[in-house]
Amino acid sequence: MSKIFLTHIDLTKNQLQNPLLHILGSDPTPTEGQFWYNSADNVARYRTDTETIDLGKNIAVSSLATGTDGELITWDANGDPTTVAATTIATAIKLDDLAAPDDNTDLDVSITAHGLTPKAPNDTNQFLRGDGTWATVAAGSAEDVRLDVYNNTGGTITKGSPVYQSGWNVGASQIEITDADTDAAATMPAIGVVAADISTATSGQIVVQGIVTGIDTSAFTTGDALYVSGTAGEITATKPVANAEIQKIGSALEINASTGSILVSGANRTNDVPNFTAADKYWYGGTGGVNAEGDITAFARTVLDDADAATARATLGLVIGTDVQAWSSILDATTASFLVADETKLDYITVTGAVDLDTIGTNSHVQNTDTGTTATSFDVDSGGTGFKLKNSTGELQLRDLGDSAYADLRVANLVVEGTTTTINSETVTIDDNIFILNNNETGTPSENAGIEVERGTSTNSQLIWDESNDHWSANDGTTTAALCRKHAADIGNASDTQITVTHNLNTEDVNISCRYAGGTKQGVIVDWRVIDANSVRFDFITAPAASEFRVTITG
Repeated sequence: MSKIFLTHIDLTKNQLQNPLLHILGSDPTPTEGQFWYNSADNVARYRTDTETIDLGKNIAVSSLATGTDGELITWDANGDPTTVAATTIATAIKLDDLAAPDDNTDLDVSITAHGLTPKAPNDTNQFLRGDGTWATVAAGSAEDVRLDVYNNTGGTITKGSPVYQSGWNVGASQIEITDADTDAAATMPAIGVVAADISTATSGQIVVQGIVTGIDTSAFTTGDALYVSGTAGEITATKPVANAEIQKIGSALEINASTGSILVSGANRTNDVPNFTAADKYWYGGTGGVNAEGDITAFARTVLDDADAATARATLGLVIGTDVQAWSSILDATTASFLVADETKLDYITVTGAVDLDTIGTNSHVQNTDTGTTATSFDVDSGGTGFKLKNSTGELQLRDLGDSAYADLRVANLVVEGTTTTINSETVTIDDNIFILNNNETGTPSENAGIEVERGTSTNSQLIWDESNDHWSANDGTTTAALCRKHAADIGNASDTQITVTHNLNTEDVNISCRYAGGTKQGVIVDWRVIDANSVRFDFITAPAASEFRVTITG
């Protein structure tokens, strides 16, 4: 059975010794560059991009036409080889002998390969851009601050329109723009004003700081403050009302229906205090100190306009002595009596029924004064099947009543403080299915953890999580070795020739195998490389079909 290679074989300039072409009884359906030997025709063949050629059939050209130094072999009108001096061909055609160039766009500039410049537009106001297109130099002064932008809205954005950044055009490496609208917070703030009409799917410029000319300013007066309008893409001299954001974009200069001009000075910032969105609102400090808008209720308004406390109490319906306790000298004196050192003083308090205050002290219990007991043990249910609490040299023990053995203990949850817990039981049964070791580690892990088996006179064995290398290792009493882990996956999606598999084994020392996922499940040889400690990339010449191969990664 032959080996199946899914990638090229690079011999790194070493010899391919004793090769044998693939022997076939008939020609295959070849691909470009394929060699084979047709045993029926007794000829070796190879495939070009357009035809199948017998090896040796066209090699005899040199025997049909011989030349001397400085000559080239060419073919005449009958297809027969002949020779001609190289200098003859070189001098036969000169660039200045060519006819006037035609309008063949195949000779235009390319952004992916070397080429020629496109046909010039014969306009001194245009320049050649980096993408191979000619563009008109936008009118403006040297003091203007402008940005190249891209219109991807589907329509033309007209000159003089305030615009906001709506995206980024990767192909043009330019900001995408759309008309700004003060009534739509998502379209604010405007980053500039369009300097000249920009058709859809083309580039243009906006003025960020400077003068825009040639627009209709007949609705303004020189010096008017200009704002982004509530109509998308328009500027107004009327300050908007009831908007979430208000932006002063600049001021009016020359007033004319067609040759007017404005000064752009407030691009890309909201430079006015926003109006309230409605009546009965107030500003307050919101999350992070950001201004937030709150509601003033109808009831709150009735209190806010009260001139003094008496009016406010009347608004709230509070009457002193009825709804609110007025100041009383008796209550004041009673309160003061509880603050003096004599805490038994109860001036001005009436008690219904007989109360002997003298007995309160003698029959009361004062906390934190008991001295405890000197007994070393205490029996619970001493007449039955109880147990004994016992002090044994500072150790609390739970014993049977006869103090002959330890008693049983059952608790809901047991927390043991200290550094050592010793269990002398022969049988330990635990319902939980996961042991947590190093439970007191809360920061960056540094300690190994695992299980050790006592083997008497032989060296103990261990199963250890190696924290420094982030893997499990086992020790048989003599040798410590990392445990091998495995990751398997089906790969292929009929489109990608490079497929990265994430195995999360946390090591670059991996072994790879690859086979067909179905059918014969035959093993194949594929080029692969380690990307990092948790991923491997497989490279194919032809994109494999969906889940065509299964790879196994161990490490």
